[in-house]
Amino acid sequence: MRHLPNILSSLRLILAVLMPLADSQWWLLIIISSGASDGLDGWIARRYHCSSWQGALLDALADKLFMLSALLTLALHGLFTLYWLPLLLGRDILVACTALYGALSRRWQQFQQVRPRLPGKATTGSQFALLVAALVIPGQLFWVLPLTGLVSLVAAIDYGTLVYRHLAEK
Repeated sequence: MRHLPNILSSLRLILAVLMPLADSQWWLLIIISSGASDGLDGWIARRYHCSSWQGALLDALADKLFMLSALLTLALHGLFTLYWLPLLLGRDILVACTALYGALSRRWQQFQQVRPRLPGKATTGSQFALLVAALVIPGQLFWVLPLTGLVSLVAAIDYGTLVYRHLAEK
């Protein structure tokens, strides 16, 4: 049981690679499978006390890569325009830049101590909702896209503020 969360996160990495290669009829199943594995791996890790910072890093990496892959795939197939991607991925871009900074500045220990927060979880949920909506109700994206972008922006600000405070304390 202790390896199952990492197996599920690794499955999301495989789904990230498959998404742009798969026929569009499989996209919804891939997205739902990725969302389910994201929720399940965290629940199992907490429930069975088998979480680790390496597993959390794998989970975050799998989340970011899957979301990038899925959003790019749908945008390149015309379900929404590419100019939405920086806003939709704002929080993810900030997290990736912060992780890179933490690694390059040898402040990885401080970066490891930053825990997921509600705005970040809301962003992931809204991103998955956007992906499903783009496939199921594409005509309704006029309200889903800005909402997802706004949630991502709020999460990026929350995360940036948290990291700044945490690094300033050290």
